[in-house]
Amino acid sequence: MAAGRREFAGAAPDRGVRSLDEAIGQVQVLRTGSAYLAPIAAANARTPPGHPEGYLEAFANIYAAFYKAVRDYERDPAIDFRSYDFPNVDDGLHGMSFVDTVVRSAQSDKKWTALP
Repeated sequence: MAAGRREFAGAAPDRGVRSLDEAIGQVQVLRTGSAYLAPIAAANARTPPGHPEGYLEAFANIYAAFYKAVRDYERDPAIDFRSYDFPNVDDGLHGMSFVDTVVRSAQSDKKWTALP
């Protein structure tokens, strides 16, 4: 890190990593996956620009929980799938219902569209 600079993360609504240049009082937003990154940083960026950090970890956690449920089911078919932290068919249906309501709301003159 250059002298006269300090870095802090998570202070911006865009959650970009920010760098404050105290000498001139400017703030720069530095995003992961961008072309201006040093080669070592670019080689370690796993998500494209604009994706929040933790994006891949969120999917990895879903896959890991599902894998654990499958392995547990192989040992005991009487497991309760509700005790695992991954989305189920009802969650998917709820999500699609939400998307449908948003589309209907956008096409409507009403200010509010109730969720079914």
